[in-house]
Amino acid sequence: MNVIEISDTRDPAIEHPDGGEFYVASGVEDVLEIVRIPYTRAALTVRFMVRKLLDAAVIEDVTR
Repeated sequence: MNVIEISDTRDPAIEHPDGGEFYVASGVEDVLEIVRIPYTRAALTVRFMVRKLLDAAVIEDVTR
């Protein structure tokens, strides 16, 4: 779990947490950018796993 602080006075820390171990966003656009990378990775991982499962199922059906 990550903490995202929304602040008008602090410098944004979008790509990496700042020294306080949390991200700093200046608005909603920054928050969306912060959560985009991990969710994209998770979606790509699920896509890869499903593709491998489907490929394995097709191979098993063909070789029976």
